[in-house]
Amino acid sequence: MENAKALLRRARRIKQTEGPWSLLRLAAAYLLSHLFYYQTYYLSVARTDDPAEQNEADFMPRVDDFTVRIVSTNEQADELEAQGFEFRSCALNSRERLSKGAIASCVFVGRELGHVGWAAVTQEAMSTLHELPIRIDFSKNEGYRGATWTDPRYRRMRLGLHGMLVGRRLLRERGVEVVRTAMTKKNAATQSMMVKFKQTFYAEGRYVRLLWWESWKEKPLNLQGQEAVRQSNEPNG
Repeated sequence: MENAKALLRRARRIKQTEGPWSLLRLAAAYLLSHLFYYQTYYLSVARTDDPAEQNEADFMPRVDDFTVRIVSTNEQADELEAQGFEFRSCALNSRERLSKGAIASCVFVGRELGHVGWAAVTQEAMSTLHELPIRIDFSKNEGYRGATWTDPRYRRMRLGLHGMLVGRRLLRERGVEVVRTAMTKKNAATQSMMVKFKQTFYAEGRYVRLLWWESWKEKPLNLQGQEAVRQSNEPNG
């Protein structure tokens, strides 16, 4: 029921901000993806103690009245809702994710959820994000950050960039030494963000799903390939 309400809330927001045709296009894509899905990805990695955040001002949102909140339990989520912050209605599957150990880093604009990203430090938490089955060794202090969402009204305003900064610091505080992230090869915005955080593009991934059958393959990038991806996503590249 919670996920259904969140989906309806998000659908209304898409209709209001992007129009009915955009909503229909996204709805059709969502339905088709349950029959057949094919996508290629870049995988990136970085050490959480890498001093990438040299000037914090470069990572600040370009909006007024923003608030950062870390949500790691359902009690904290309920408290946010009681304070008037919208969380449950926008953060999909939040109850299960929080109960299994996933942690949300949120950027609110006023009381509206502008951006959310999820961190996982265990396989149980990772399973609730329904992300790609990338290779992560949680026993060796590796972690994952993904399942991100930014309200269309606040895109290109650095909410995602600031959320990544908060999420990486969160993982470092939780003892994670290496953070991994996945993004589609056509997602130039996220790739540029990874470049800003000095993350290394270490592999290409291919995911195929046909009904209940699925396949995932990772192909390591050589040094030339890593540099080519980095250069193509430099601010002036």
